[in-house]
Amino acid sequence: MQEFMGFQFHIRVDKRIKVSSFRCNAEGILTFCFPLYTKNTLHHAKQYIHNNHALIEKIRTKQQQKYADKQHHAMQYIKQYPSMLLLFGVCISVADASIESLSKQLFIKAKALLDEYANAMKLVYTDLKISYAKSYLGQCDSKARIKIDYRNVLSDEVLLRYLIVHELAHIRYPNHSQSFWQEVARYYPDYKNARHELKKMADRNAFILHYYHLLPQSLCKI
Repeated sequence: MQEFMGFQFHIRVDKRIKVSSFRCNAEGILTFCFPLYTKNTLHHAKQYIHNNHALIEKIRTKQQQKYADKQHHAMQYIKQYPSMLLLFGVCISVADASIESLSKQLFIKAKALLDEYANAMKLVYTDLKISYAKSYLGQCDSKARIKIDYRNVLSDEVLLRYLIVHELAHIRYPNHSQSFWQEVARYYPDYKNARHELKKMADRNAFILHYYHLLPQSLCKI
């Protein structure tokens, strides 16, 4: 960990990185990412901080506020349902929950909705899996295999319905074209609000699950 001008930061160098960049996490710690053969990375990081101090401070403040909002949202849930989790309208005790059991419940609910909407949309999917990948909430590949991320387990069913429609629509339109969104709108008219709310709820869910030690390691950086 390095520190310069009031900012703590890490430096990451990797052959997979093509362009130098930086990011800021919820704790306000920066990470500078450089391509493998970049020289004097510490100098470059300090120079960037020196030249962009105000911008970085603005980004750090915004990230910290987002984290505070997410924490507040999650704590409201925890106070409303002490030592309980609300799974699609049914409360269960945290003591009876595990990552495996929650994954199973999400699979059962997602499978039922997938079958319902696949029939309505006249589409065929080939597989369903619960994933633990922070980079997406849902995914449909070229072979019509669908993944639903674990963070959706505490989301409202109406939002999971939107996600299911979204991923199924990718079987017909493997992009985010106008035709794709028209297909989504046909089966979920309020998709714009649901799209925004789903991400918000996923962040809240991750915090709640982390609080109860029910978040997989791959998702623990919340």
